[in-house]
Amino acid sequence: MSAPAMASIGPSANSVRVFVPSHQQGSRPVVVPKITYVPPQAGSANGAWKTSGHFLDYELPNSIGVLCKTTLRFNVLKSSSASLIVPPTPFWIQQVEISVGANLIETLYPNDIFNETVGFKSKDELDATNEVLYCNPDNYVAVDSALPTGSSYAYLPFNNCLTTARIFVAGVSETVKMRVYFPPNLFDYPDTTEVSLSDATLIIEEDIGSHTDRSDNETAMKAGIIYGTVVRQRQSSAITKTKDSDYRLELSGINGASAGLMVYVGPVISPGGYKTVNSSPVANNLSLTKRYPLDTLELDDRTGNKRTETLRGESLIAFTWWSAVGTSFPAHPNAFTYLLPFSANFRDAVETGNYQGSLQTNGSDRLVIRGNLTDSGAATETWNITITNYCYMGLVFSNGKLINVVKNPNSNPGR
Repeated sequence: MSAPAMASIGPSANSVRVFVPSHQQGSRPVVVPKITYVPPQAGSANGAWKTSGHFLDYELPNSIGVLCKTTLRFNVLKSSSASLIVPPTPFWIQQVEISVGANLIETLYPNDIFNETVGFKSKDELDATNEVLYCNPDNYVAVDSALPTGSSYAYLPFNNCLTTARIFVAGVSETVKMRVYFPPNLFDYPDTTEVSLSDATLIIEEDIGSHTDRSDNETAMKAGIIYGTVVRQRQSSAITKTKDSDYRLELSGINGASAGLMVYVGPVISPGGYKTVNSSPVANNLSLTKRYPLDTLELDDRTGNKRTETLRGESLIAFTWWSAVGTSFPAHPNAFTYLLPFSANFRDAVETGNYQGSLQTNGSDRLVIRGNLTDSGAATETWNITITNYCYMGLVFSNGKLINVVKNPNSNPGR
């Protein structure tokens, strides 16, 4: 242990020189969390889960500094002790639209939020959060849970392009808004009692580390600044899959510098209500997280030339996801999710917006999928295929206004 150092304490006129132990010398960063609770500025929570097109609007206060985390908190009212099929909280919303001024920047969907909110969590993190996320950490398909009778809270943390960018909200002279849509009939079962949403609050956490000096951020927002971020592009298609055959999907909605593609296949399903299986009613919510295994995936260009090798599905689950994300999510029963990473550190790119390599896409690529039907006796089966592209983008601000959104990875800060 090194020798203690001298320090002065007290007012300068009457300061006293004393020793300070070596292990307590030097300044250390002190970061105190700063949380803001934002109620909806438009819409009524009482109509959620009952009618189509129902939404709530949240406007981020200009008192907020550097945005780093957003979470929806649901206050749910259940009128009796009857059991209820409850999906994980990402499926409690239909979509989230994020806009700055008149610019719609990103739209988030339940499955993509589920992939990150649940799929990016370690087993220990899921053990801590599964009860407020209504997610079974051992089997994501088994979502049969019981909402407590009366009032209770549930939570939905969600990544988005603004949290990835760590945008300085106070420096934006336009309205920063998040519009949350709710799926109709989510808890509409004939044999259960009514469930309603008492309120939904947006919880915002600020990054207040040493790099978030307010005056520096204000100067940059006025003079001009580009925030590197990742925006999710989603393409979803219902297809008729034939037994023992490849399916080629044209990726017309996928373009830009891609940090990676996330692919998953499941049944065509809407939340709420029942479907008949073998003459018995089955709650649709039980199938919201169900996904089918794939044998291989391959990315080709418009002429059929390979952009990737023929990738084995079991290898993507066992090795690629772990290497790129660091969790065991897709290895759980029925959680089959396949990642084709084009960056050195996919998860870090998604969470920080730092450019770490990419594959340039232009809307003319094709994804070749091979997988067996879930019913071995069937000749065809209806599948819903979803591909999410994590696209590098830059949000350019000047004089507090969003003046451009650029698809150019070389525009990322630090490049």
